[in-house]
Amino acid sequence: MPQLPPEIIDAIICKVDDTATLKSCSLVSSSLFRYPSQRRLFRSLTLNGWATPPNYDTVSTLLDESPHIAAYFTHLSVVLPDEVPSIPDIKSLKRVLNKLSNVRWCMLDGGTLSWTPAFHAPFLRFLARQRSLRELHVDSFSAIPQDVMLELLIAAPGLSFKSTSVDAASRLRCRSPPNWARILSRPVERLAVEERSSSVSEFLNEGQLAKLAGQMRFLSVVFDCEESMRLVHGCAETLEHLRFNGIAESPTSQLNAHFPSLRSVEFVLSSDNLASGWLVDTLQALLRPTLAPRLSRITLTVACAAQPDSPALDAGCLATLASLDAALTSVQPAAEEVRVCWQFDVPEATTSVHMQQLYDCVRKGMPRAREKGRLVFEQFKAEDCDSREGYLYP
Repeated sequence: MPQLPPEIIDAIICKVDDTATLKSCSLVSSSLFRYPSQRRLFRSLTLNGWATPPNYDTVSTLLDESPHIAAYFTHLSVVLPDEVPSIPDIKSLKRVLNKLSNVRWCMLDGGTLSWTPAFHAPFLRFLARQRSLRELHVDSFSAIPQDVMLELLIAAPGLSFKSTSVDAASRLRCRSPPNWARILSRPVERLAVEERSSSVSEFLNEGQLAKLAGQMRFLSVVFDCEESMRLVHGCAETLEHLRFNGIAESPTSQLNAHFPSLRSVEFVLSSDNLASGWLVDTLQALLRPTLAPRLSRITLTVACAAQPDSPALDAGCLATLASLDAALTSVQPAAEEVRVCWQFDVPEATTSVHMQQLYDCVRKGMPRAREKGRLVFEQFKAEDCDSREGYLYP
């Protein structure tokens, strides 16, 4: 009896989203179906320190009984509790981490704990073994020492920091890192410094570490301090994608660097931020051919209520639309191919009628851009992006 080639079976299994079907396929005698199904089922692993009890022992037992499964886990989330776990739990967690060697995407959620060597050192050893790691997301860690930050910087080419702080005394010592050659051997290509992480930006702007910006292709920052703009300017020569994730109430810094490779820029805003003078000035600056000659896409991701009993966009927002419309339709050659993508993050109850009000408001506010086909509209929900998977790849 002829058999399907393994490549065809793999392609079929990759299209199956039903867990029950995958479980059934993973139990059949034929390895042609069993192994691809198991790879799908065991792709992601969450080590949950908030569970009662934590699931460390359960996962460790599974890997003892089926050691081949460890290589299937490519996505790992470690969620730590707000207090240091018991010694038995720490030992169980270490046993699991010691068995994983093929992780490509990792989230470390510190649960607001300060970094303590006795508890957190196993994570550094784990990261050092992950040769295929592409993304590392660090969330809710405080007072991370300098030497630990340096290890995190070389763990993966894609990094994000959220609600994370660097120990102040360590920052002052970071002038000439002792492992500079190692750091340069694994440069950071994609970086996101999110809310409540301004000390990370300060750390990256210190001494020789500022040289790391010279190889950055994607950068996302919360524009809440001068250090954020310093980081942006330090990456200007190589940046291809830039994201401003929020705007401070009274920003003072402006873009004044040359971005020869920049192809897209995104602003993640509330509808109130649309009236920001800084936003208008920045958009107009980006559309100058001397600043970003290769720019082809501007994305405005707007959290908007879109309620029927209130205007879709207020007068300040309409003024921003008029300014952007004028800049987009100028005679400057570099602006000729730029498209503006409007992504609206709207409440669950928002109807198609409400969305149409938003679209019509933008179209009326940017009539010349509309005529030239430069407006794109998309709708999404922020909660759909909470996993952060793909966050560093716009």
